[in-house]
Amino acid sequence: MSRACSDLVHAGLVHDDNIWDVAWTYHEVACKLFERWPINHWTSGSEKPSPAVLQHMGAHNSYMHDVTRRAKPAASLAALRPRSPRPLSASLSASLAKRIDSATEALQFLVREDTHNRDESSIVFDVQFYPYVSSEDAPVAPLRTPATFKQYHEAVAQLCLTWRPKYSASPLPRFRQRAVQIGRETGPSKALVKYEGLVNEMEEFEGLVHDAAREHDWAIQQAIDEARGK
Repeated sequence: MSRACSDLVHAGLVHDDNIWDVAWTYHEVACKLFERWPINHWTSGSEKPSPAVLQHMGAHNSYMHDVTRRAKPAASLAALRPRSPRPLSASLSASLAKRIDSATEALQFLVREDTHNRDESSIVFDVQFYPYVSSEDAPVAPLRTPATFKQYHEAVAQLCLTWRPKYSASPLPRFRQRAVQIGRETGPSKALVKYEGLVNEMEEFEGLVHDAAREHDWAIQQAIDEARGK
């Protein structure tokens, strides 16, 4: 849990919609560990205790070695944490829903603006197939070194008949169901594990859809500019 919280906290600009909830949970866990975790060593020096130490532990803090006497400073530290308006699982679920909404909107744009009036499953195939064609996993010849454009298109058409995509239909509805389930988790650790697993599974398809939508939008704008004589 500590690693997952730390990853999300340090990627705050990416996860700005749930960073507060993650930090709140991280602080809660840290306060609990402070009270319970055994301390095997203690250092002292001539410097005076800082105001923070005096506030939470008092002038006599040698009892830090005694786990049974750390409840008071742990409670003092926990009291600094403002009231949480929602559990972490709800925050993670809302963050996932926001990402799924964005990917769904991009996919709907591709379907709506498709010049061949194809259905969603055909678009889902294309957003996976054409990046594969230009990837290192695609057959080297004749896709990489075709003698003519005709040979290239013939090779792509032949590959299209046999290639099987990871998703035959949009996985976004299924992702949304799992996001809702994460919101029902009562334990933050379990919610974080499931959140991380779903994010890892979503990223590939999510990225493909957004990339395809940006490229298609660019092509539309180019066509408009050309029609206007720009």
